[in-house]
Amino acid sequence: MSAVSEIADVFMTLYWTPDHAAELSARADGLSSPDSIEPHLTREALFELVAHTAHGAAAADATAQGREAVKAWLIERGIEPIPLQQTPVLAIFLRCSRAAFGAAFGDRARRWLTKPHARRPRLVDWPLPPHLAGYVQGIQVLRDAEKLLGLLDGSGFVMQNAAEALGDDGPAAPDADGPGWDNGLAPEDIARIYDFPSALRGGRVEGFASGLIEGEDPITDVEGRPLVDAPLDGRGETIALLLLDAAPDMAVCRAFWEAHGIERSEPKVVHIGPAPTRAASMMEAKEAAMGVQWAGAMAPGAEIVCYVMDRTLIADKWSAWLMGIIHDAEYSPTIAVTAWLTPERDYYASYGSRIITGLLDLCALLGISVVAAAGNWGCYDGVPRTSVIGVNGVPAAPWPSAVFPACEERVLAVGGTMIAERDPLTELAWSGPLPPGFERGGLSRVSRMAGGGGFSTEVPIPDYQSFQLPNESSWPNRRLAYFRGPHAPPVLPFGRGVPDVSLAAVTDSVQRSPGRPPTARGYRAVIRDQNAGGAIKYVDFAGGTSVAAPIWAALLARLNQARRAAGLRRLGCANPMLYAVADEAGGPRTGRPFRDIVAGRTDVTLRSVAQADPFNPAATVQVSVELPGFQAANGWDPATGLGVPRGRSLCRAVVTRGRAAVAAAAEKETEAATGDGAAEAGA
Repeated sequence: MSAVSEIADVFMTLYWTPDHAAELSARADGLSSPDSIEPHLTREALFELVAHTAHGAAAADATAQGREAVKAWLIERGIEPIPLQQTPVLAIFLRCSRAAFGAAFGDRARRWLTKPHARRPRLVDWPLPPHLAGYVQGIQVLRDAEKLLGLLDGSGFVMQNAAEALGDDGPAAPDADGPGWDNGLAPEDIARIYDFPSALRGGRVEGFASGLIEGEDPITDVEGRPLVDAPLDGRGETIALLLLDAAPDMAVCRAFWEAHGIERSEPKVVHIGPAPTRAASMMEAKEAAMGVQWAGAMAPGAEIVCYVMDRTLIADKWSAWLMGIIHDAEYSPTIAVTAWLTPERDYYASYGSRIITGLLDLCALLGISVVAAAGNWGCYDGVPRTSVIGVNGVPAAPWPSAVFPACEERVLAVGGTMIAERDPLTELAWSGPLPPGFERGGLSRVSRMAGGGGFSTEVPIPDYQSFQLPNESSWPNRRLAYFRGPHAPPVLPFGRGVPDVSLAAVTDSVQRSPGRPPTARGYRAVIRDQNAGGAIKYVDFAGGTSVAAPIWAALLARLNQARRAAGLRRLGCANPMLYAVADEAGGPRTGRPFRDIVAGRTDVTLRSVAQADPFNPAATVQVSVELPGFQAANGWDPATGLGVPRGRSLCRAVVTRGRAAVAAAAEKETEAATGDGAAEAGA
């Protein structure tokens, strides 16, 4: 380890303020409109737009000088830039000692460095002089970064392509009766239940469900020709997944795909920062396996790129991930999906909103669809972790809250449903028992999980969710309240509503052995069983919104492919389009793009603590507590959003809406040309 890195135990990421940030955001809004036909930007065009060189020589010189002045101010106080390759356009990386950090930013910053690491840091505005502050969008700080700085050592990559193969084959599964899952959901089940679009043929969208869509007419491309015959499997799209601490195990991914007859390319791996060096936990390895296996299975033609980072070495994982995706010109992802989430109150208190919102604007400009899981804790924002008198199980926020990044306006939030019966298909808002094996560790305090959803306290109601606003014509003084059951007050929509859409998180429950409580049966997956020496194990208890979100990403890949075949651009920020086609839905119920989920609630049950003796506050007992969620209802609701997809109808809807936007723009252009000609003739 170098002498510098021995003392440089504070690692900082400084994000520059982009020139004309308001214009970038407004342009992202325009490109996200379902009626826009303007092409998304290339990465080269985006970097020219956000760089100070895009606004003339005078502006370029002024911005460059201002940024150099910021660097000089930091260097003068012992905070040094790290000279790295592949440095992002809008960020630089810095290092310093604790003493230098405190001297530069004051006693408040010095005290923050000494707080116990078990507590999440609160938002601290690291003060810069007023004449320099405008050049800096934000500074994120990671304490105790000796390991990171030693690995980088001034010459490594911050965003490093992992060329080496990851995940050796290891011990094979016992070759007895073949795959050992017990009737969990298979890729073909999901494709059939949600009628995934499988091909374009004769101007129609074919799906995995049988029969034509009622009332369906052939659809055409922008030139008026029937859509070309082609399979829809996501080819031409690239799905980026955020993986923390665990790279995908290629052997188990291959085993999953081969068991279901799926042929596809092997996922690519990119490290953001140094590769994780510690062994991943079972939960981390399982999260990596579920997302990669199911995204790859449901979009076998799409490329899969896994962005892996060590969570202990990156302060803001989501901003670093988006920054890596935006700058990745090698793989150029078109869809990004994360199952990792955190309470929104914690995220915004720690990092604020400017940086992540700006990065999501850039994703919208590039046409990248960002998808996130809405969580598995009903209308609450995470696993209860607080301890009282040594007894675990007090929820940190018993009032309905939202999770980040699902609550962001430009993120498609995916909730969960429960398939209670497959024949006839019965689908409810998800609230049910845990999968087997989850009773250990942190989940031992929870006996019933549920699909995430609720309202953000940080993000206002977006325009595309205008259904939550008062109806001024008929009910000018009333707003719609959302029901939480008979023992909890209803909730008025006070911010961005989550989720946007849903998909199965689990299927029916079973009792696996006498005397045991029921457990959820979910998705098939392949993992390594460390109790059996690392042998490959086939399981049917994967699930939650951690699987629903990657499946939605795969569906978006198929929708993008269909739109490109019609001569249209990709969906990009998909939320406005999905709400628009849902609002337009009419005619036969089978032809609507979403199947509304109208039954079930998202209640959570956990083991908490209660006072056993009013004269002895230290005397507590564990009790079972129900935390009521939201009730599913007609239309959008905070239990299941717009509902679950009818994939083929949704594909048809987004192509038809895009085709109508092109036709409207052409008509408008013709009218303008006719008007100009008439004006010239009159003159």
